[in-house]
Amino acid sequence: MTLRILLILLLIPVTASAQRIIQREFNDMTGGCDNYGWNMKVEFAIAKAEPIQIRAAAKNEALVELKLDANNDVTLHPARAVTFATPPERDRSGPASFSGLAAFKILETGVYRISSSDNNWMDVVRGTQRVASAAFEQQTACKSLNKSVAYRLNAGDSLILQINGNPQPFTTVIVTKWAD
Repeated sequence: MTLRILLILLLIPVTASAQRIIQREFNDMTGGCDNYGWNMKVEFAIAKAEPIQIRAAAKNEALVELKLDANNDVTLHPARAVTFATPPERDRSGPASFSGLAAFKILETGVYRISSSDNNWMDVVRGTQRVASAAFEQQTACKSLNKSVAYRLNAGDSLILQINGNPQPFTTVIVTKWAD
């Protein structure tokens, strides 16, 4: 019995450290793809896979669902044509930018990373409320994955991803459960 308790106690720090998220200073986020502070091997491998074509919605209805652990090639709308489910935390839309909404579902509670090929603003919305991000990592000189934002999400969550202020009418979006 005491051996079992000891084993459980030894495993607790390993489990907790797997979910520990470190936020680096923005000055450390201006390099290339090999400068990420997070282990992004899974996301970079997915980014090389055959893309799934997705057309983002311009308003919060008939949302197309993003696939988890997949290379989602998302086509966006001119920003002024998009009505968000809730106001973005930072509105980066402008006359020459693109935005859109897509849905996704979480099957297992944990920390998830949403990565994008472009410098845009991404909000996750549950119902009508934005979900606070836990941290983000970005490498401005990385062309395949410009940024990744971490969120603590719950099993059964049906969520909306709001993409805001993208510089071009398409972006890659990859949603993964944090593995390291």
